[in-house]
Amino acid sequence: DLIGIIDMKSIRTADERKTVDNFEKTIRYENNRYVVKLPFKENAPVLENNMNIAMNRLFSMENKLEKDPDLRDRYREAMNNYAKHGFAREATVNEIAKFDKNPQYFIPHRPVIREDKVTTKMRPVFNASSKDKNGNSLNSCLYNGPSLQPELVQVLLRFRMNNIAIMADIEKMFCQTKIDEADYPFQQYLWRDFDKSIEPIRYIMTSVMFGVGPSPFLAIGSTKYHANRPDMNEKYPLACQTAKENTYVDDVCDGKDSVEETSRLAAELKQFFAEGGWNLTKFVSNSQEVLESIPEEDRLIQDVIELVEKDDEGNLKALGIGWNVPSDKFRFQPTERMETPVTKFTKRNMLSKVAQIFDVFGFYSSFTIRGKIIVQQFWNLHKKWDEPLEGDIVDEFKSWEKEIPELKEIEIPRRLKLFNGSYSKVEAHGFGDASQIAYGRIIFFRFTLPDGSVHVEFVMGK
Repeated sequence: DLIGIIDMKSIRTADERKTVDNFEKTIRYENNRYVVKLPFKENAPVLENNMNIAMNRLFSMENKLEKDPDLRDRYREAMNNYAKHGFAREATVNEIAKFDKNPQYFIPHRPVIREDKVTTKMRPVFNASSKDKNGNSLNSCLYNGPSLQPELVQVLLRFRMNNIAIMADIEKMFCQTKIDEADYPFQQYLWRDFDKSIEPIRYIMTSVMFGVGPSPFLAIGSTKYHANRPDMNEKYPLACQTAKENTYVDDVCDGKDSVEETSRLAAELKQFFAEGGWNLTKFVSNSQEVLESIPEEDRLIQDVIELVEKDDEGNLKALGIGWNVPSDKFRFQPTERMETPVTKFTKRNMLSKVAQIFDVFGFYSSFTIRGKIIVQQFWNLHKKWDEPLEGDIVDEFKSWEKEIPELKEIEIPRRLKLFNGSYSKVEAHGFGDASQIAYGRIIFFRFTLPDGSVHVEFVMGK
């Protein structure tokens, strides 16, 4: 709601400014990778050896997964991939001897299941908030640093401004930034490949680690640092601008008005990220000519791309919108959970269903506002969160819920400038109004063409 009025990213605390300053002073480029240090707080408590805690968590996780062989095998593969791809390795005898004489920390891990179809259904999660016997954790000893992500709506609005669009993915972005060896004692975890005949093996995660508080800042900060380097700006001016303004965690969203410009941008982005140790891949574009200019192994052949919101650790939340690449239109993209009807009508379940539709552009405001009004109405009911509801409010909710699948029939052009050629002037117009139960607003662009004619395009509403 504050987009364009207040830049929240510019308001940083003293600790955040200090963290950024230290990051910029200590980051280094080594063996085609950026190397960063963990931002420990001044006067942080000394961490006690929590190896026994991590070991007990490992044993408990092993026993639990014995009951689910499929999940166990997927977890084994995911954990072994860290070492396979060079993101982790076994600690050496000399390292262990050195670590045991000084403060160190072991990060417990476990599988997390996510049912949303746009996410990986299982992923290992490291818990750097696990406390030692004194109640301290690694995360409590570290500064998180400021969020460096651009506003999602701003990224997506810019994505709509070009005739030709491209999207691409920075492969395993977090893991491509290395951690300074001095911090290895605090990057340890235990693993034995579910082989209970051996003692757990001590591993070191040598790269930025999911679950450690400042990891998003360190990973995203590395790409921003790379984009701010004078030599990179001289060699790759287009890519540097895209990396700073139109990259959302590990998703790159940009484009140009011509095939030649877009192809040049795609090639420049690929080279720019490669020089920082990242592989930019899974390119998609509404232009077949642009795709053909990209190496085949870097293309993603997929008709519909689901737009998602990512938190700082890369966790995904479906926005309820998909980009139909061949038709170059946005359409409602429900998850399985959205299309599954509510069976128990309680405040909790009904609110959960309404909240699942995150309409970032306001394309479906006339529908979502009805759900929000229902939520507004049941606040006045003297019912507990999980107490069954009945009567008119349930009937109204059922009627609203039945229309969710019909939203897929609505398609919105991605491009805001649907006409060919140039324009002499563009204006942004906004209107708002309110009633006793709701308010609404709309923004549209008014293009004046060289011949004096006017072309209007809907931008967003709420």
